[in-house]
Amino acid sequence: MNNVSVFGRLTDTPELKQTNSGTDVTNFTVAVNRGDHATFVPVTAFGKQAELVTKYLRKGDRLIVEGSLYSSKRDVEGKSISQLSVTAQFCHFVEPPREPSPEPEPAPIKPNPDLVAEDDLPF
Repeated sequence: MNNVSVFGRLTDTPELKQTNSGTDVTNFTVAVNRGDHATFVPVTAFGKQAELVTKYLRKGDRLIVEGSLYSSKRDVEGKSISQLSVTAQFCHFVEPPREPSPEPEPAPIKPNPDLVAEDDLPF
C-alpha cells in the first residue's frame, strides 16, 4: 500500500500545463510546518485535480493532498540524486475556494498632455 497525506501551504501559484497527449498537469510544492522548520514536498496533479488546483488556489493557500509516493533518480554532475514526490489523487481545499481569477483587463490608454493635437499639425 502506497498512500500519503500532506497538509500545508502552497509555496507558489500553480500553473496548468499539458502533457504531449493533452492531459492537464501541474507541479507545485507544499510547505509543511514542522514547528521550527518546514518540509517542502513536491506534488504532481493530473486531470481534473490539476485543473481545480490551478483554477482556485494561489500561493499561501492551505490544502490537503492525498496520493502516492513516487521516487525518481537523476544524475547531476556525475552524482546520482534521488527525490521523493507525491502524485496527487485528491486535493482538498482547507478554506472555501476563491473565485477563479478573471482574465486581466488591458489598462486604459491615458492621453499624453505633451502630444500635439491633430488639428494643430502644420501638414
